Amino acid sequence: MPIAALESRIAAHEGGVWFVPSVEAKKVQAAAKKAKFAFFHVDGRSVQRKEQLMNAIATALDLP
Repeated sequence: MPIAALESRIAAHEGGVWFVPSVEAKKVQAAAKKAKFAFFHVDGRSVQRKEQLMNAIATALDLP
């Protein structure tokens, strides 16, 4: 999903969870911040199992 498409979804207040592999995280974060959305970056490059994914999400969300 290109940044322009993502920005249009954010502008339409379509919150959600998106997999955006071809866009820099900082650009997505800036667009989310501009719309007053929360932004959490989950780096899944090394995730191979469900437990690793859950740990990555918990870390991104700063869960205990």
